[in-house]
Amino acid sequence: MKCYQNIFSRKFEKSLKKSTKELERIESKIKILQKRKLNYIQMRADGDLTAEDFKASNSINNKELEELHAQKASLEANASNHKIDLGCIKEDFLQYLYSPDILPELIHRFISRIDIEKDGTVKP
Repeated sequence: MKCYQNIFSRKFEKSLKKSTKELERIESKIKILQKRKLNYIQMRADGDLTAEDFKASNSINNKELEELHAQKASLEANASNHKIDLGCIKEDFLQYLYSPDILPELIHRFISRIDIEKDGTVKP
């Protein structure tokens, strides 16, 4: 069982790292878009950008920001759910594994025969 637990833990950690990297990428993109928004405001204030261009650029930028914030919220919710679920899954799995219905079946799958000596010891 320990082997499977390690495999499960490694896969979970890999998935968590992937989610963390994705979250970092999204946060980085959000910062870039926020800086871009400030640049649009500055360009408009300096007269380098027309009102129409400012509205169009700002609208596109705001839509991207909304999408990224939604993605970020989803990733954060999934990450917190995974942390909670890992403990529940492990506990449920162990209860299932050691249940009276499953344990005898597992024993029979892994042990085909046990030979016992006359003195009660198990034959090697």
